[in-house]
Amino acid sequence: MNDETYISLTKLGKLYGVGARDAGTWLKNLSLRHPDGRPTKESVQQGLFQERSLEYGGCFWHWHREKTCAILDGMGYKRASEQAGEQHDGFVLYRGS
Repeated sequence: MNDETYISLTKLGKLYGVGARDAGTWLKNLSLRHPDGRPTKESVQQGLFQERSLEYGGCFWHWHREKTCAILDGMGYKRASEQAGEQHDGFVLYRGS
């Protein structure tokens, strides 16, 4: 996963200047995740995620960066780099004009 083809919700959220919870909610609202966080049948069909097993049982999902971002971009979500103001860790700095 070093090539960053598949990324966590945290990294996906950072691309859009939001937290993992917001990014996950967007995917739920687009019917790409179930309310409990599992990917939907549509996500499976589109190849949008990769399942990863946890060492002590259970699993988590990483999302295909390019495909998932294309969907979010198409729905009008703005990437952090396109938003007004300078992005910093956890805050946005707006400068007067």
